[in-house]
Amino acid sequence: MTSADLARLFPGPGAHLPDLLTTADMPLAQLIGARLRGEVYALERGFVPIDIPETSALRARALALALPEPADSHRLCAVGASARWIRDFDVPRPLRHTFQGTQRHRTHRWSILDATVLPGAIPEERRTRIAGLWVELTEPESATPAHSD
Repeated sequence: MTSADLARLFPGPGAHLPDLLTTADMPLAQLIGARLRGEVYALERGFVPIDIPETSALRARALALALPEPADSHRLCAVGASARWIRDFDVPRPLRHTFQGTQRHRTHRWSILDATVLPGAIPEERRTRIAGLWVELTEPESATPAHSD
């Protein structure tokens, strides 16, 4: 990072680095360099300073970066393993995120996502907002009960 980059990110006393950095904050090469130096870690399409704890809100904001348009965070809801990953820190990140519409929409519109968009709509009573992204209300995965014969 150059001193100009630091001056832009830290404009004065008491200023803090944003908790989720993107290419809007600095060039990708500098973000990758900061990751290689151990100053940030990658979270979805964003980068997080190493001293910032990973929270549900941070995971939701990072996942929203993958949506083609900002308005899609109102039209799509993270469901299944993606919702559990956002809400529960014991759940590993899914290999492919899954979304479902909040209203009945054609799903081909989101075919450019590196995610699966399920058909149909998830009702409002089965979802909540986390950092501006709709997330399915899920139950934690429990161990399968053992059979007793």
